[in-house]
Amino acid sequence: MHRFFHGEKFMKHTKIILKSYQINKKYQNELKKEYELFKAESKEKAKLKQELSLVDKEIENVIGSIMALNQPSKSILLLRYVKQYSYEVIAFKLNYSTQRIYQLLNVALKEFKTEYESRLTSNNVAI
Repeated sequence: MHRFFHGEKFMKHTKIILKSYQINKKYQNELKKEYELFKAESKEKAKLKQELSLVDKEIENVIGSIMALNQPSKSILLLRYVKQYSYEVIAFKLNYSTQRIYQLLNVALKEFKTEYESRLTSNNVAI
């Protein structure tokens, strides 16, 4: 009878150990999944950080190119594309006719393109 009791106790402990092992295995698998997600998120964050850096450089090039222009090109581009004013408001603010703003905007865009491409070329960036 003593052996039966010992065997029963042994089986109970074995079941507890196996259950504990299964729980630990499940927990390990969950941790492994969490770690894989973390690694994937870290890679994604690094990629986004790199993309944001490129966007920042692009914005710097665009604003720098606009700021390098003479007046009225600089003002027209800032009012139109940064502040998003209508042609009529720009004409009023700069004391030109709307038709003249269209003409000056075309000139400003050509000047901007030249300045921008010059900056990219000096920074060894493919156009």
